[in-house]
Amino acid sequence: GTKPKVEDRKIPFSTVFETRDTEEVGFMSVVVTGVVGIERTTTTYTLNQSTGEVTANDPVVEMVQGVRNRIESRGTKPQVETSVIPFETVYEEDATMLATDPEVVVVEGQDGEKVVTTTYRMDPATGEVSPDEVTEQVKAAVQKVVKRGIGSSTEITYETTYISNVELPLGENRVLTKGVKGRRHPNGSVLESAVQEVVQVGTKPTVETETLTFKIVYQDDATMLATDPEVTVVTGREGKRVSTTNYSLDAKTGQVSPQEPIVVTTDAIDQVIRRGTGTEASLPFQTVYLSALELPAGERVLVTKGQTGVRHPNGSVTKEAVNEVYQVGVKPVEVIETLPFETIYQEDPSMSAKDPELLVREGLVGQRVTVTRYSLNNTTGEVTAQNPEIRETPANNRIIKRGVGAESSIPFKTIYLASSHLPAGDKLLVTAGQSGVLHPNGSVLKEAIAEVYQVGVQPLVVTEELAFQTRYEDDPMMRKEDALVLVQEGKLGRRMTTTSYKLDEMTGLVTAQTPVVETVAAVDRVMKRGTGQDEAVPADRIYIASSSLAAGEQAVAVAGKSGLRHPNGSLLQVPVTEVVQVGVRPVVVETELAFNTTYQDDASMLATDPEVVLVEGLTGKSVQTTVYTLNYQTGQVTAETTEVVTPAVHRLIRRGTGQNETLAFKTNYVASETLRVGEARVIVVGETGVRHPNGTITKEAVNELIQVGVRPTSRTAAVAYVTDYVADATKPAETKTILVAGVPGVRTYTTTYVMNDKTGQVTAQPETSEVTVKPVDELIQVGTAPSYRQEEVAFKTRYVADPDKVAASQTVFTEGVPGIRTYTTTYVMDKAGQVTAQPETAEVTRLPIAEVIQVGTAPTYRQEEVAFKTRYVADVTKKSNSQTILVEGLPGVRTYTTRYVMDGATGQVAAQPETAEVTRIPVVELIQVGTAPDYRQEAVDFSVIYTADDSLLAGEQVVDVEGSLGVRTYTKTYVLDEQSGQAVAQPETSEITTAAIARQVRVGVKPKVEVESLAFEVRYEEDPKMLPTDPEVLVQEGVAGTKTTTTTYTLNIQNGEVTADTPSVVLVDPVVKIIRRGVGQVSPIAFKIIYKADDQLEAGQKVEDQAGKEGVRHPNGSVLEEAQDQLIRVGVKAVVIETKIPFEEECIDDPTMPEGTTLVVEEGREGKRIVKKTYTLNEETGEVTEVVTEEEIPAVKRVIKRGTMKPVEECPVVPAVDCPVPTAASPEVKVLPETGTESGATLALAGAASLLAGAALVKKKEED
Repeated sequence: GTKPKVEDRKIPFSTVFETRDTEEVGFMSVVVTGVVGIERTTTTYTLNQSTGEVTANDPVVEMVQGVRNRIESRGTKPQVETSVIPFETVYEEDATMLATDPEVVVVEGQDGEKVVTTTYRMDPATGEVSPDEVTEQVKAAVQKVVKRGIGSSTEITYETTYISNVELPLGENRVLTKGVKGRRHPNGSVLESAVQEVVQVGTKPTVETETLTFKIVYQDDATMLATDPEVTVVTGREGKRVSTTNYSLDAKTGQVSPQEPIVVTTDAIDQVIRRGTGTEASLPFQTVYLSALELPAGERVLVTKGQTGVRHPNGSVTKEAVNEVYQVGVKPVEVIETLPFETIYQEDPSMSAKDPELLVREGLVGQRVTVTRYSLNNTTGEVTAQNPEIRETPANNRIIKRGVGAESSIPFKTIYLASSHLPAGDKLLVTAGQSGVLHPNGSVLKEAIAEVYQVGVQPLVVTEELAFQTRYEDDPMMRKEDALVLVQEGKLGRRMTTTSYKLDEMTGLVTAQTPVVETVAAVDRVMKRGTGQDEAVPADRIYIASSSLAAGEQAVAVAGKSGLRHPNGSLLQVPVTEVVQVGVRPVVVETELAFNTTYQDDASMLATDPEVVLVEGLTGKSVQTTVYTLNYQTGQVTAETTEVVTPAVHRLIRRGTGQNETLAFKTNYVASETLRVGEARVIVVGETGVRHPNGTITKEAVNELIQVGVRPTSRTAAVAYVTDYVADATKPAETKTILVAGVPGVRTYTTTYVMNDKTGQVTAQPETSEVTVKPVDELIQVGTAPSYRQEEVAFKTRYVADPDKVAASQTVFTEGVPGIRTYTTTYVMDKAGQVTAQPETAEVTRLPIAEVIQVGTAPTYRQEEVAFKTRYVADVTKKSNSQTILVEGLPGVRTYTTRYVMDGATGQVAAQPETAEVTRIPVVELIQVGTAPDYRQEAVDFSVIYTADDSLLAGEQVVDVEGSLGVRTYTKTYVLDEQSGQAVAQPETSEITTAAIARQVRVGVKPKVEVESLAFEVRYEEDPKMLPTDPEVLVQEGVAGTKTTTTTYTLNIQNGEVTADTPSVVLVDPVVKIIRRGVGQVSPIAFKIIYKADDQLEAGQKVEDQAGKEGVRHPNGSVLEEAQDQLIRVGVKAVVIETKIPFEEECIDDPTMPEGTTLVVEEGREGKRIVKKTYTLNEETGEVTEVVTEEEIPAVKRVIKRGTMKPVEECPVVPAVDCPVPTAASPEVKVLPETGTESGATLALAGAASLLAGAALVKKKEED
């Protein structure tokens, strides 16, 4: 067959992308559909009719269908987002306003607007749409400006007037009218006028009572003990001294001054007491000792505590002596000593010195018992030890057998094994030889291990290469510059010579054998080379819209490039379509719109109040936007314009048209106990207040205060005294004596008055009374001495047990003595002084002494024999069930004791139940029984352990340890039955006494790893937020990829076989290296002008502290260079002007003062008028506003009293002070300000009169 062979190859088309600014992002449309090209290759064949061979002719390549690229459009319409920028509220601090004053809105706030427009760009290669540039248009918010006060009001102090009150405690103050400080507004106006404080001061008389203690007089009595109760002969009574102090008040300062005190004294009555000075005499007791078997020898127990008797100084025995009784221990002492056994060693040459020692017989300790008994001396209490009794049991020695024989060595053999893995003649030690060990009894403790070597017999192979030749064939379907095509690969020939080796296993010597030679011929290499030429293919052009270019401006996004066709018809280089970007960037034009100003009248503000800006004016804006559309076939651009208008905000200002309102004052009344009833005095003069039209009070009204007299009136009456009675236990009953005579007291009746606070009317209150001088009570002493009688008290009998005497025997130890009981009749006096006898009482004045009788309670004894026990012990060194007596048995002794108990009430003795105690312990018989075990042995096989080794090649094996057999020993043991003494055989047990050594083989499983490297790509990104001069930014580092193929192996640990696992391929894709570079530009930052107030500069003066300078902003928004604000200080220094106001003088005639004398009642003080100019700064514009405030402090008149009283006799005239004549403009002064107390003014007048009288006496004396 010679049918031509036809092969079609598809040539894929490319996709070209264009932008469409009128469609939303995400829009996609196919503008031109792509067409796949088809390249057809036809190969014909020629038949050799002679040989029948078919030969292929050169293939023919042709383009059946051309390639047409696919064109897609992507939406890149800009996105516009509008957000509101809320306005901020800025507060201006005003020192001429209070913090509590209503805030004043200077500029009304208005929200701003932020419009963010995002444009998009498309990647011409991938069609991916991404954000390109974000632009912001900001309409700034207008700040709301509010003025608030930071000024502080200043205090206006008030005056204080003091009035006396005898009902209040001394020095205590009670405020009738609370003084209120006035407040002055920071603008100088009075917010609150000061209110005078009126205080009542306590002048209640002080009464101090001093107690006069009575004295105690003692009478000594030698017939009474010092501890006997004291007897009161005369009861003492305290006296007292009462001191009353009255006080006067200084009405101006509030100081209280004491007057001379009034003192009344009542004397004290001394108390007379009789007490004892005699002493008691002592009566000694005797000491008695009794023996006790239950107490340790020499130990004493007090049975009855000895007590000394007591004799009263009047001769009577108040307490009998009691004998002291002790029980003394005579309990026998038993001392048990342990007698140790010795250990005897027997040497055995058939045992190794390392063998464990063998116990032949266990040792047993012996015992020595020593008993010591004691006797008691009943008179002295001494205890004497008797001769001790000794009982002894000997010890049994311990016998141990130990080895003295020595172990001997067993030599090892050497074995040689041939290895084809080792070079000829090389040796490798497989198992090191170890000597064996022979026990002195002839048994093998450790077998010798042979030393094993592997000896190399690896064949020696020598290979020689035979070279091949290269032949070339011409091909017109290939270009000359095409690479040569390999038709047939050349192969080298080879000559290989092999020499093998043989091992002598006895000596380890290696011998070389006769070499073997093999030859393989070389194959020639055939190469094909080209003789044809390439053909050019033309490129197409398309248009795409770009929002980054001005309308109609064109820029080539992708340059067109012709293609290239191979002489065999295939495309070597596909033609690149030229892509042209056409500008459609929108154009925006803004125009500003001005605002108007409107005024609003407010009746709640004064015409003089500052105007308030309710709404601040804002300019409007008109924005015209022109967008463009592209014709994608011709590249032509069409325009379309729209307009958006933001209206202006008009300015609104509020101004005042209101007036102030006058506030009336009230009249208050306060009571005064220093003024006569109904007398009135004006303390504070009333003043009207002022209310602002907005409702705030700019000046408070001052209420008028009038003082009205309510001084109390009083009268006195007598108070009767009381008669008291006191008992005297030293005098006979019903005798009476007057100790203190009675004196009557004084009661004072007082009438007080109450004032109506609203009308000032005074009303009398009900009369009250108080004892001002207390009466002295009468005191009478009445006798109440007691009477006595006596009788005898019988004694009791007491029984004491004596364990040393025969049971039930009795002996009188202490004789009994009767006691004495005394009966007493006492007397009681009532409040009227009457004496009554009380019921008779009894008391034992001498205690009876009990009679003590000793009763015998000595115990009785009997004994019997105690049988011994037999104990069996195992001996593992002797044959099973053989017996040896180690210790002979010995019976013990049990003692039975009968004890007696005495009844302490009757002295009767009763026998107790008999008790038993082993007094000699029986010795246990000890028999040794043999329990030596039986033994037998058998061999144990070794195992083979295969271990994977990832350092060896797959399948390679290395023997680390050769295996050896072990030994298992079977043992039959015996257990002793300690009851019967029989050795009982136990089940046979086994254990491996010599462990088998496993054969350990390492098998290679080393993985096979092949790694192939994959190169990475470099890509650049343009960033409008970076400058071209900024260093390029490595966004992502390029990393080469890898293709790793790993083949692992698995070991079968049972048989040592190695199996290859499925290869694993790990692909690590290369990471594209991305570099970002800048295309943006810098923008300027405007500086601010900041005005700051300076109270050191004159008003309006300006000083520049810092010049302004524009900053620089990076396209990424960061500030490269900060703008420097312009700082200007503006002067706001305040100006204060003060003008003095002189005071006037006023004279008042006083008919109580001598003619020609004067007295300055109140000193005059100058007033002053203060004008203050302060300035405020507008920190936005730097403008200074002046605020003027005025304050006037009125002058105080100088008031002078002058005398008009004519003198009785001629006397020197005191020079008068010149006074102005009162005019009609200076009206009456009803009440003068108080400059001291009433008594102080009277003393001043009296002093002046005394001066005149003294001068007259001098003149009369000169005439005489």
